[in-house]
Amino acid sequence: MFTAGKALHPRARTQLPARFGQDAEGAELAELLEPVHRENLDGHSQVLLLKARARLLAQVQAAFNADMVAVAESVAASHDYDSPEDRWAYCADEIRAALTWTRRAAEHNLSWAYDLIENHPEVGEAL
Repeated sequence: MFTAGKALHPRARTQLPARFGQDAEGAELAELLEPVHRENLDGHSQVLLLKARARLLAQVQAAFNADMVAVAESVAASHDYDSPEDRWAYCADEIRAALTWTRRAAEHNLSWAYDLIENHPEVGEAL
């Protein structure tokens, strides 16, 4: 559908279908996006590509947040803690080590993911 390699002459730009990627999700959407070369698209098609990638990014981010909460819940279930703060620190430490993040980044992202998944599930579903 799209050619790899050098950009086309500016007057020979490709147009994407108006509903490009709107019905695809997850791996199907990623597969649809993979062969597209933005430099070969007209301006409107570049906007459609941007919107499709934003949808894919939102889907991946929602799954990533759910994975982070699942890891934290597994860590929490496997230990006895002296306090809720200790529990939180151990969960964040597991994520920090796995993703080579700072403690602050792990705590912040875990807090955000937990809030999203546990307190605002409708937002997670919308992603």
